[in-house]
Amino acid sequence: MEELSEKLTFKQKALRFIKDAADFIFRKVLLVDLEILLVVAVSFIFWGEFSPLALSERVFWAGMVVMICGAIVFVATGFTGKSFGVPIIIRKPEEAKNYIDQIPAIRAEVEKRYNVGARLWFIGMGCVGVSALVERLFS
Repeated sequence: MEELSEKLTFKQKALRFIKDAADFIFRKVLLVDLEILLVVAVSFIFWGEFSPLALSERVFWAGMVVMICGAIVFVATGFTGKSFGVPIIIRKPEEAKNYIDQIPAIRAEVEKRYNVGARLWFIGMGCVGVSALVERLFS
């Protein structure tokens, strides 16, 4: 397990943040954008003539679809709660204690769900950026 954040120096925290941010950007976002770009490029074998403008347009629309899916996941996450076993009204002290004991697990699950929506949105934004780059460089 990783060290507790209280035991790390500022430099170690900054380096860990930079490493985690680079991992997120390059492996979890741009790698998926590259895969989407390849799928879109392969689609030209089956549908239509290849041109940089057509590639840019298809990557743009693929990014928009991914962004819309990410927004739906992000908003839907705000309406979750019943699946965690949280009562609407807490009537007994035992229920309150049980809920307090479950808070860390509930928070971790909610954060994971928000992260999926945000990641999808960033992937869609990456596709839009790749689309603009392809159009600017090759048209």
